[in-house]
Amino acid sequence: MHSTDFVLIRMTPQKPPAAPLRRQPDYDLPRDGRWARLKHSLIRFVLRRLGVPHDVTDVLRSAFKLGNPTETAWPAETLPMNARIFAAGFWNYSFFQFNRKFLPPLWAAEQYNPASKSFLPRSHNILSLNQTQRNWVAIGFPGRSVEASVDMAGSIMVWPGSYSIEFATLENGKLLRPQDEAKAVELVLHSADCLECRWRGLAIQYQATPEGIRIQAQGKSPLLLSVRPFNVEGPALLYRLSYSEKKRQLSGDADIFFEKAPDWFHLSSWKTGDALRRIVPKLRRLGKKKAPEPVHDARDPMGLVTAAFYFSRAERCEANVFDHRHETVPQPLRGKTAAEIVTEYFGKPPQLKLPKDHDEWFRHAREHLIALWDYDSIKPGSYTYHHFWIRDAVIMLYALLLLGAKKAVRPILEQFPGMVGRNGLFRSQTGEWDANGQALWILGQYVRFTQDYSPILSMRRPIARMLDWIEKSCAQFGGVLPPGFSAEHLGPADWYLWDNFWTLGGLQAIAPCLRVLGLEARAKQLQQKLTTALKGYLSHYSYYPAALGRGKDAGMIGSIAAIYPLQLAEFCDSRMLRTLELIRENYFFRGCFFQENIHSGLNPYLTLQMAESYLFFGRTRQARQILRSIRQRAQKAYTFPEAIHVRTGGGCMGDGFHGWASAESVIMIRNLIVRETQLCDGRDALVWLSGFRDKWLADATYADRLPTPWSYVSYRLKDYHFELAGLSAAVTNVLSLPQEYTAIDARSGKLLPEIRFDAISAANCDERRYFLIDASSGRAEVILSPTR
Repeated sequence: MHSTDFVLIRMTPQKPPAAPLRRQPDYDLPRDGRWARLKHSLIRFVLRRLGVPHDVTDVLRSAFKLGNPTETAWPAETLPMNARIFAAGFWNYSFFQFNRKFLPPLWAAEQYNPASKSFLPRSHNILSLNQTQRNWVAIGFPGRSVEASVDMAGSIMVWPGSYSIEFATLENGKLLRPQDEAKAVELVLHSADCLECRWRGLAIQYQATPEGIRIQAQGKSPLLLSVRPFNVEGPALLYRLSYSEKKRQLSGDADIFFEKAPDWFHLSSWKTGDALRRIVPKLRRLGKKKAPEPVHDARDPMGLVTAAFYFSRAERCEANVFDHRHETVPQPLRGKTAAEIVTEYFGKPPQLKLPKDHDEWFRHAREHLIALWDYDSIKPGSYTYHHFWIRDAVIMLYALLLLGAKKAVRPILEQFPGMVGRNGLFRSQTGEWDANGQALWILGQYVRFTQDYSPILSMRRPIARMLDWIEKSCAQFGGVLPPGFSAEHLGPADWYLWDNFWTLGGLQAIAPCLRVLGLEARAKQLQQKLTTALKGYLSHYSYYPAALGRGKDAGMIGSIAAIYPLQLAEFCDSRMLRTLELIRENYFFRGCFFQENIHSGLNPYLTLQMAESYLFFGRTRQARQILRSIRQRAQKAYTFPEAIHVRTGGGCMGDGFHGWASAESVIMIRNLIVRETQLCDGRDALVWLSGFRDKWLADATYADRLPTPWSYVSYRLKDYHFELAGLSAAVTNVLSLPQEYTAIDARSGKLLPEIRFDAISAANCDERRYFLIDASSGRAEVILSPTR
């Protein structure tokens, strides 16, 4: 029996609340069974024998029940990740505050500095975690399963969890580190596999290779390259290092080969001190009678070996850092350069020119997605979230489809059959009840954009089992999906609308594709049953809560998935609009969504989803305001952490290089230009310029080769003259303009036919006007004319 089968059998209650719990005093949460009471008594007895007061066990028991009121199994896959974080936090607490002579990484330097906004007291907290500077930029050789991470001061972690390599310089015999003035460090992203750090006339280029990282420096100033047993989270222990002058190679727990010999070097252990600090006085004595002897070997049982290499001129520093712990690239990619892989799998990218640097933001976000692409997998982070989650992957894969990277998406979809258990649950992690809907949704999107049905045909049995799981689960739990942890940012385990909406969206997207398997009618029937059940449970609400039985809270952000990206017409109504307004009025802080559940920070990708939802409802002004707030909080190279610290502006939670945020950036910027929707009469439509304000209409902007499910389209806009090419007559093309503008066909001089704003969506507003574009010739020219 699978663990997920066991969960479904044991889960109680069998039906969700039919109204908010505050209005149902007779609704009972699950009670402890006999075994649970016996287990609690045994734990309490053992702890009492150890001197732990009984009220401590009662508090812990209450906390666990509050965090999991439905007794759902906790996703076991999170335990190793959290165990590593907690272990690192305890090590940080034990080391940094008592070893101040060791030069710390950027995050620790800021967090332990009482003059910094990032300072955190630590007296009662024995876990010293990076909670204020979780920011880094990842680079990776395309298709390789590991990425390197560069923090905001230019320190590079060669692979997830590895040691770091830092650079520094000397001025008047004094050591200067970029960590002391990180804001002055410029990070320039050349491609997904190449990043350049510029600081004080130095330029350090990091290039990802199939075997590791190549480092090449430029500049006339001295350069110090140091190997550190720390990274962006804390310890990365180094027990042994040896340097061979003859081979110009550092070996042991690090493997670095220098093209040219350094002018001096020093290796050190914990007892002898930090090599980077100790090499400076040794350099002052070079050429004197009592010149120091270099240290070639260092061992340390605490794992605190450090190494420093000095170059009199930075341009002499060229090194290759080898990663022997991980495989190189998958077999289909071997022998190819990074550029060849990107050209083959990602194709020619859309070319954009937009105001406010949106085109640069778009370009950087594309490169970030390429860096996180692991050929047959895609992961939302380069370190903390270096795992496959279907929840993040579907958005990232959808962004790749919008970039025309169809071939890059295919190897990942080919892994889907092996992720479907015998019970029909799609498992990237245990207990993700949204997973089936998400997997079906991205399969449907892939077919829409490619007309390639082969992934569907190869998944006949797995898809049938996935439909079985949805049907049985809903039948067992009052017509809806079981309670679960869903997306962790929504709160404790509950009857989440997120899970149900994603299931509806997956069924809606996949149904037309299942005609070839004879399963279309069944998918539509399941969709109708789930829709009816949800409508019944939600009939008491004037908004959409996070979960059935819940009131208003920040978790409602999950329920807007019905608008974006799913576009479930039955739920895109006035209640959804009220939900958006409730979230913005109560859970926004300084223009961004503040996720007070767990994340406790400004969340970039959830904020962008709010902007997308307002764009869907024709509220361009609100969408653009939200987009501007997020753009202002982008870190170097247009990166975002999962959550942004409200005071420092740095990352406070999750991975500091978040792929979901980069994917939402691609989607949002593309949707400003053209977005897909379904009109109220059921026709598919492309809505043009729905994110453009009046000032943009006079600017010179363009986009080439934007993929849509029907064709590749391009546009040119200058001085209110709008040209379109590559249009398909198979879809309705609609032009969205500010209320004070009208549209004239440039060739005939006639006004374009106008349609009502509420023909776009039932809850659309009258902020914009909408005109039909004749796409029969594949081209169009329109004059955008102010009416006043």
